[in-house]
Amino acid sequence: MAEPASGKRILYVAWGFAPHRGPGTYRPLATVNVLAARGHQVTVLTVGTDTFDVAVGGDHSLLAAVDPRVRLVRVDVPPTFHDPVVNRWPAGRVADPAWNRAAAAIWEQRFPDATYGIWLAPLLAAARQLHGAAPFDLVIATGNPYVDFGVALLLGQESGVPVVLDDRDSWYFNVYTGQPAHNAAGVRPWLELALDVAQEFWLVNPPLAAIHEAQFPGAEGKVQVVENGWDPRFSPVDPAAPRTWGGRGPAGNGVDFSFVGTISPALPAQLMVDAWAKARAAEPSLAAGTLRFVGHYGYSGAVSDRQRALAAAAQRHGVEFTGRKAKSELMQVYANTDVLLFAKEGGHLVTSGKVYEYVATGLPIVALIKPGHDARRVLAGYPLLFEAAEVSVPAVAEAMVRAARHQPTEAELAAARQYGAGYSREAIFTRAFDRLDRTLGWA
Repeated sequence: MAEPASGKRILYVAWGFAPHRGPGTYRPLATVNVLAARGHQVTVLTVGTDTFDVAVGGDHSLLAAVDPRVRLVRVDVPPTFHDPVVNRWPAGRVADPAWNRAAAAIWEQRFPDATYGIWLAPLLAAARQLHGAAPFDLVIATGNPYVDFGVALLLGQESGVPVVLDDRDSWYFNVYTGQPAHNAAGVRPWLELALDVAQEFWLVNPPLAAIHEAQFPGAEGKVQVVENGWDPRFSPVDPAAPRTWGGRGPAGNGVDFSFVGTISPALPAQLMVDAWAKARAAEPSLAAGTLRFVGHYGYSGAVSDRQRALAAAAQRHGVEFTGRKAKSELMQVYANTDVLLFAKEGGHLVTSGKVYEYVATGLPIVALIKPGHDARRVLAGYPLLFEAAEVSVPAVAEAMVRAARHQPTEAELAAARQYGAGYSREAIFTRAFDRLDRTLGWA
């Protein structure tokens, strides 16, 4: 990995930083670790751990993955409707059940983020203080939430420090529909400012880059594709582990499937269970195997009545819902898996972060995704892909049976792992920062 002649002072702004347990945490973590490894002095401006411990959910094992050279500065968010501790609520919230809606409307007038906009003022004050004490050479902000962008843009305007904005989803577009987001009218002036002020504006796939360039004249050249990738620090497989086929799970028999990811309301979980039941009736190795759903329910972890009923009914088909596993535990999950089951809602603007982790495993993958979904681009060259002809119970069951009956050779497994290696975050961010160094004259 290339290192600059002299390290630069870099401010990185991110709400979703460790110990935040959400899927958006790992990209910021990988980014700052790559920057530190390149010799830069990195300061992360993020929220207090109490927010995650009490209101959102935290995984403190992630803190050990932060490069010790990275400085963390935490700025607590003022009490909002995310805070479940009544004693910390503003008096107005205690007195008025409609306080949430009224407060959100006021915050959104100042910055187009009704949920997190209240954090902008204290965060910007902290950024100004840090920059005043020892000026930064670069500010990077990652969203969502996009209040992070507000800090970088305002500081960049005031001080002239270069700005890079890493848009992990899309501030302006609904990535699932391709239409402008519900608050697009408020976002557009800020995004136009972002594309004017920022040195680079990162998006995670080519379709998102193309739609932004089409909608915003002048964006071409500033918009860069920096894909999600997977984290070598949280490698989904142990390279030294033997690659056997069938019966790798705890029971030691049959072919075991796993779905790893968020079990969102849009995930076709019922269809996946029904397809598994049909496949088990046709293939003895699946009848002796298990299908595991590994991940939390929705984005809050709350289980709906419908999901609870599905999990209970699916048990008779050899289906387990294990709940979320810490990132550090996923290696064992993959070690106990013969075939991975991939599904993701959305279309041509959605790739998913999990697809990169899947291809890194070198395991056979059964995929059920709609035509045009961007995850197809990542999976297209994967040597052990078993794609369902359509998203239907018979088609998915047929793909499951096909995968179960195919015993991968050592050459196939090695080729699959080699393919996945090209999508490591270390490789992706090294290429991105090599380019940025040249643009900024640091190389």
